[in-house]
Amino acid sequence: MIYRPEIDGLRAVAVLPVIFFHAGVPLVTGGFVGVDIFFVISGFLITGLISKDLRGGAFSFGKFYERRIRRIFPALFLTLLLSAFLAILLLPPVELVDFGESMIAVVLFLSNFLFWQEIGYFNSQSELMPLLHTWSLSVEEQFYIFYPLFFVLFFRFTKMLLLLLAGLFCVSLLSSWYVTPIHFEGAYYLPFARVWELLLGAAAALWLCAGERDGQGRLHPLFSYLGLGLIGYAVFSFDETTLFPGLSALVPTAGALLIILSRSEENVLHRVLSCRAPVYIGLLSYSLYLFHQPVFAFLRVHGADQVALFLSIGFVCVLSVMSYHFYEKPLRYCSAVSRGRVFLIAASVSVVLILVGAAFVFTEGMPQRYSRDDQKIFAQFREIDEKYVPARFAGLQGAAFGEDRKNVLIVGDSFAQDLLNVAYAADLQKSYSFSTKKIISECGALYRPENVEAFIPDKLKHTCAKAGRFDDRIVRDRLLEADEIWLIGAWKDWVADRLPRTVRLLEEDYQLRVRVFSRKTFGDIDLDKMIGIPPAARSGFRQVATGTVTVNQRLESALPQGRFVNVQDIFCGGSAESCEVFTRDGYLVSLDGGHMTRAGVQKVAPDFRRLVESWTD
Repeated sequence: MIYRPEIDGLRAVAVLPVIFFHAGVPLVTGGFVGVDIFFVISGFLITGLISKDLRGGAFSFGKFYERRIRRIFPALFLTLLLSAFLAILLLPPVELVDFGESMIAVVLFLSNFLFWQEIGYFNSQSELMPLLHTWSLSVEEQFYIFYPLFFVLFFRFTKMLLLLLAGLFCVSLLSSWYVTPIHFEGAYYLPFARVWELLLGAAAALWLCAGERDGQGRLHPLFSYLGLGLIGYAVFSFDETTLFPGLSALVPTAGALLIILSRSEENVLHRVLSCRAPVYIGLLSYSLYLFHQPVFAFLRVHGADQVALFLSIGFVCVLSVMSYHFYEKPLRYCSAVSRGRVFLIAASVSVVLILVGAAFVFTEGMPQRYSRDDQKIFAQFREIDEKYVPARFAGLQGAAFGEDRKNVLIVGDSFAQDLLNVAYAADLQKSYSFSTKKIISECGALYRPENVEAFIPDKLKHTCAKAGRFDDRIVRDRLLEADEIWLIGAWKDWVADRLPRTVRLLEEDYQLRVRVFSRKTFGDIDLDKMIGIPPAARSGFRQVATGTVTVNQRLESALPQGRFVNVQDIFCGGSAESCEVFTRDGYLVSLDGGHMTRAGVQKVAPDFRRLVESWTD
């Protein structure tokens, strides 16, 4: 392949939005699409290289994978080693365990599967994960395991190869389109929904390769400006609410494709991309991509503000320059190291890194680095049963009511699950028979809702429609049998505005009492902040329950008397301005500021029981 400097310039166009997005630069809300541009570039270059070697009779799998190792492994290994060192110094035990698991997954090129199972890409906690960005590297390497073999097998059968590639492209694109609204995280992380982006680059390589033989195949230079416009549109207008990847990913990938296909000497954009500055940034792009997320994540773990994150971009650049010139290039082009030794060294370092990650996991995050009082808090995070909050609620979903007790249908989100655990800890199940219905907060626990579709994020519309609200047959049966309905949630403003109508209609249609429970939080539970409080002062520590007072006041004033239940003040000892976050023996009542730990449930259960017993209706 002839070296095309503007492709390195296009790498700069890809990497800079990603870095700015992860740094929290306000306008770059769609910077995550830079990864999709990288996929197109990668598919283009790899296909071109394999095709060139096959035509020249010089292709071998050993040579191909040696090149991949020399290109990918040095900077990746350095990133992992530096991150592991910082993780030992900076991460608390539970996060060190997570880091160890992700480290193992990265070395095995399976981190996309790990993050798919653990966390969404736009979840606030994702910003604290040093290796989250390696998911895209895993997708690429999974592609490179199978693609060369596939390409070599069918290379001599041109029509069949093109038909198969076109078929794979269509299946992958359609899968992404279908799965994205149903399971956003699966479409985002998993290869079946991303392969089409790499194949789009592959198609560009094959198109240009075929065009070289008859002097055609390049698009008019004006198409490159359209491509840049598409990329710019995605970078500055997409955000976390965009239904992505799906068909939305066609915008930045088509933009990259048009730029690649419209090369010519008269193309001003290509000349700009071929200038020294963008080309140099493109050459550093792999290092920049690898280093930026660990730097940002470790800074965020320890409470760095936005200014510090912006300034750290300069540090990422310096680190990348040093790595590229003094480490990556020498190793990549070192002819003194044979192919066999390259594979041996890569395998050996991989094993060492896996063992380091395993050590973090099997020592449970090395808690001995901290005092016994701090270890009690870390143990809550380490031993947290993610099934604890939803388990009882899920077991009672649509359950028939018992006999000789007041029948209560609990409807709501994870806060409803939380409060049900409190009710059981308060022994209320002896007086009440509970049945449940889950409606996540983004869907709105509303009865006969009107004009609410505009408030539901596009990527959740399918989920909300599938889950339903009160129109399910089983739910209707429970409504006919219920004495009360408890509506519990982290109320969105648009839902709170419509709750009075829901209460009125439910009481009119089913002749029962509806109670709306307030939003609750215990304030910001930041682990570093909590550990920083002296053990002797923890039982008396208080903080403000942010973000609850206004919506709770609105609900209390809008709902009929006796329908609003203010659990915020009950759980915070009578005032949302002064919430306890520790039990008397030094355990946290909440790990995320909203949902309660087992210790927290036991702490508030007596107060909740007294609240329920005070009801006179």
